[in-house]
Amino acid sequence: MKPTLSRKHHSHAIRGELCAALTLALVACSGDQKGGGAAADGESADDSAAGADGGAAIDTGDPAWILPDDGGGEVVPIDPDAVAAQVEAALARMSGVSAAPLLSAMDAILAAGEPGCPDWYTDEDGNPYWSDTCTASSGASFSGYGLIYRYDGYSDGATTWDGFGLAVAGSLTAPDGEELAMNGYASFLQGEEESGSLTAYSTIEAGQRWSASTEPWLAEGTGPTVGWYAVGAPDGSGGAVSITARVEPEDAFTAVILDEVLFITESWGSACPQEPAGAISVLTAEGRWLDLEFDGPGWGEDAEVTLCDGCGRAYEAGAALGEVCVDFSAVGSPERWPLWTGPYR
Repeated sequence: MKPTLSRKHHSHAIRGELCAALTLALVACSGDQKGGGAAADGESADDSAAGADGGAAIDTGDPAWILPDDGGGEVVPIDPDAVAAQVEAALARMSGVSAAPLLSAMDAILAAGEPGCPDWYTDEDGNPYWSDTCTASSGASFSGYGLIYRYDGYSDGATTWDGFGLAVAGSLTAPDGEELAMNGYASFLQGEEESGSLTAYSTIEAGQRWSASTEPWLAEGTGPTVGWYAVGAPDGSGGAVSITARVEPEDAFTAVILDEVLFITESWGSACPQEPAGAISVLTAEGRWLDLEFDGPGWGEDAEVTLCDGCGRAYEAGAALGEVCVDFSAVGSPERWPLWTGPYR
């Protein structure tokens, strides 16, 4: 059964509470290393959830605004093929990037710890976190602090949630020398509605690294900042995904920013599955900021079929620069989204 697509989806409260908790935990832990909390058992975590609205989003820098044309200045042509190639490369870089592998890596290294290494504390909300610089007799070592926030079969009345959030500043090294290095937060949530439809979130900040990963972006720590929010059928036959991301290559001063860019499949009602709704901002190698505006359907909206061609209108400081046609196939169909895989599904 296909749910009604609504941007004010009830599960946004769960994501908002988790992101806010992780952000506060990261700040709180940084001022509370090796003290200021009661000792706690590191094997469990508080999986309660509040019903507050709103939530923290990934910081992608300045959002993609389409500025009004001030009517002045010379309009400098762009190379639409080069701009399209830059966007397509960014889409390919973030395809498959999710926070799912991080929890199993952290749990495995923490299991090689011992009482007192790392030390565990409890924050004011009852959530345990570790904070230490130590080496256990197993050879596992810990430096920094981190909180694991778990959802295990939590129900908000409409959706049953499994997943986790991590807020870490530091590194954990396994007895075999493999290292998990993080500085920021990551979350991965999967929910199943009574109808059987799935909802999923994944948020990961750039630069997290797990040296034992088989995924190059994670093993090398080159993954971008990317957040996925998706709804879909459990068999992957259809769905919708909203992507917020900032992709910055290490070898060039360029960037591609997506701000809640929405893709809806044809089987879930989109008359324009090859084109998203929203804007993509591009910092080119020449130092020009461009905005690409696309015409796919938004949440609960119908697409303007005559504009459905995979091409976005390009602007620079409000000046129209023609169209840029992008191949969005790297985003993939629902069965390829990273949200239905991982330790929970």
